[in-house]
Amino acid sequence: MLQRAFRLLAAPLLLPGLLCMAVQGAPPQWNGNGPLATGLGNRVITALTVGPDGTTVYLGTGSGTVFRLDGATGATGPSGSTGPTGPTGPTGPTGATGPTGATGPTGSTGPTGATGPTGATGPTGATGPTGSTGPTGATGPTASKLAFAQQPTDAVAGQQIAPAVTVQLEDGSSNPVASSGVSVTMTLSSGAGALAGTTSRTTNGSGVASFGDLSINLVGSKRLTASSGALTPAVSNSFAIMTGAAATIAATGGTPQYTAPGSCFPQLLKVTVTDGCGNPVPGVVVTFFAPGSGPGGCFPGDSLTAVATTGIDGVATSPPFTANGLEGDYTVIATAAGPSGSALFALGNGADEDKDIPALGTAGLALLALLLGGAGGARLLRARRSGRCGR
Repeated sequence: MLQRAFRLLAAPLLLPGLLCMAVQGAPPQWNGNGPLATGLGNRVITALTVGPDGTTVYLGTGSGTVFRLDGATGATGPSGSTGPTGPTGPTGPTGATGPTGATGPTGSTGPTGATGPTGATGPTGATGPTGSTGPTGATGPTASKLAFAQQPTDAVAGQQIAPAVTVQLEDGSSNPVASSGVSVTMTLSSGAGALAGTTSRTTNGSGVASFGDLSINLVGSKRLTASSGALTPAVSNSFAIMTGAAATIAATGGTPQYTAPGSCFPQLLKVTVTDGCGNPVPGVVVTFFAPGSGPGGCFPGDSLTAVATTGIDGVATSPPFTANGLEGDYTVIATAAGPSGSALFALGNGADEDKDIPALGTAGLALLALLLGGAGGARLLRARRSGRCGR
């Protein structure tokens, strides 16, 4: 069938001439029996296929190569049946791999230099003899008691005792012991008052405790005592705390009080002068002043002023004071150099006595009238009308 189909198709295609697109050669010749002989060398056509355009013919060779034949268009013959696919030609042998080039020889390593001989080790020096241990130092003295290195000195009340009081650690033979960090406490062991300041100190490297801010508020003779645990305490020498400067003045006697006009007041006027700690200050001059007009009185010699000096107790006492003839309340003033402020005395002429007069009945009023009509009544009236002090 393949041969007849080829006859039908080949004749009109080959009449105008054939052109082989793959290689040049004579047109294929075929006798209708067996493979179609061609001028394509030794290639043998094993298959023929007409393209879908009806004019192109595709020839298959035994080596798997396909050739296309183009020619003038002739009458289209009937489509022949597709022949069977020819067998696939054998695969040619793989070319032999060329030989690998020879690797050049590795250069030889030069010889290692010879190691020089090790130097000889010198002899070990002889070990010197161990030094003998020195004798153990003698143990220092141990503190067993306290002693005042700087005794307290006299000071003013409320002011620091200077120079600073110091206490030394000592052994049993009264030798100083240099030991730091030992706590020492100071107390007031004799005399009234309060010890102020830092009363607990520790010793320094020399074994000395220093108290630089101690003070005592009340005057008089004093002693201090230093103590520290089991150590024997130390008692200081006696020293004095003295009165400070006058700071306050206050009326402490003779106020308030009243008397009849023209009479002497029963109580003397008293002031007390003290320092900043409340200690009485002796030797302070105090001046008393009575009012210059109105109800009042006078001191001896019809004087409106009087002067007195404080004693050891800090008290200054005025001379007697006599009311003048005018009734009423008033104030006597006392001042001193140093203290701020003044002392005030509340006095009255007749006011308090009038309150103490009992109520009189008819008989009493009659008796009072008789008395006032006599000499005594006249003198009393004159005293009430007078502004001067009587003697």
